[in-house]
Amino acid sequence: MLLWDLEMKDDLARLADIPAGRLLDIAVTEVERTAGIVLPDASGDAEAREVYERCLAALHQAQAAGGAAMPVLDDELQDELFEASESSEWGVGPLMAAVDQCVGEEPATPMDSECAAEVLGLCYQAVMEYQQIDDITPDTERRYPALLDTISTQQSLIRAAVSRP
Repeated sequence: MLLWDLEMKDDLARLADIPAGRLLDIAVTEVERTAGIVLPDASGDAEAREVYERCLAALHQAQAAGGAAMPVLDDELQDELFEASESSEWGVGPLMAAVDQCVGEEPATPMDSECAAEVLGLCYQAVMEYQQIDDITPDTERRYPALLDTISTQQSLIRAAVSRP
């Protein structure tokens, strides 16, 4: 079991009380934060960066349009996103899988709590993979400030969304 599973259990349960628009905001915010960690060094995967930027633009458009429905990507971009999720660069694959969780298959599909939890977990996985940890245990994970910061940030995002009227 990952440190994330132990530390996020109670906060993930709170996701069910958050409206779809706020869930999408949480997911997009965490994807962007994670990309800031993982993508700057992914110079070997310019294609993944370009796909990420195009998907992020679609996510921002969905947020600007009311924010509850996840965007639907055209088939070409969806295929490119799938390919980018297979990246061999440290952390890029899970990051792109998190982006994939933020898009819908049908128009007007709202973000739900399970999907938001999956996005957060994949973002943690991306940061963890980027750290290149050999022995993954909660005790080992506690020695990596980036992982502790990821958990803290995700908890703060959830708690702020729950407390908003």
